[in-house]
Amino acid sequence: PLNYTVNDTSPVTCWYTFDGGASVSLPFCANTTLGPLSNGSHNITVYANDSANNTGSSTSTFTIVLYPVVNITSPAQNGSYNNSTVPLNYTVNGTGPFTCWYVLDAGNATSLGNCTNISLVDLTEGQHNITVYANGSISLVGNSTATFTVDLTSPSLLLISPPDGQSSTDASPTFSWNATDNLSGTINTTLYIDGSINKAGLMATSGVPFSTTPASSLSVSSHIWYVVATDAAGNSNTSA
Repeated sequence: PLNYTVNDTSPVTCWYTFDGGASVSLPFCANTTLGPLSNGSHNITVYANDSANNTGSSTSTFTIVLYPVVNITSPAQNGSYNNSTVPLNYTVNGTGPFTCWYVLDAGNATSLGNCTNISLVDLTEGQHNITVYANGSISLVGNSTATFTVDLTSPSLLLISPPDGQSSTDASPTFSWNATDNLSGTINTTLYIDGSINKAGLMATSGVPFSTTPASSLSVSSHIWYVVATDAAGNSNTSA
């Protein structure tokens, strides 16, 4: 806040300059709010001019101290990865120099020399939490946390119907399958008929049978069908 008082018996006009910038009017000589302000030292001068053209002023110098702002860009929040090595990429904004470190899954603090990006290696399958900390030159610590999943296992697939070798007079039979994944609640499935994609983007719930009909009526002939299932981490499996 910018709070000030002006003492004069006649009407006055008020304005201010901030860090040597342009004059900014203060309507009715009312208090106002400055911001957003950056880290560091600032100075502000408030001026008042009365009806006799007399001008008075007052200057204040002050310092803004903000916590470092940490932003984790990888791993992505709630992201899934099909590799035991995941990049740790982040940025730090504020008043440096900074000292950085991270904590993975409530373990010990690990230094990040020169606040550089690194790779997290030998991650186990499952959910993980990582917090990156940054301590600035004024000993204020900022942090950011990301939760992510390492999934190294492809979904399993079971074709339900129509069964192998079945004959039918229905040109639009129901195709059913069950896709199951150990970590993804939903699985992206694609129906192939005679080697070509018939329907894509079919989101199946893990462990729950999914059914659909072909995109168009099938010709009178023998047909081969199968399903490809892909989990949130990009692991794929093709039905036998």
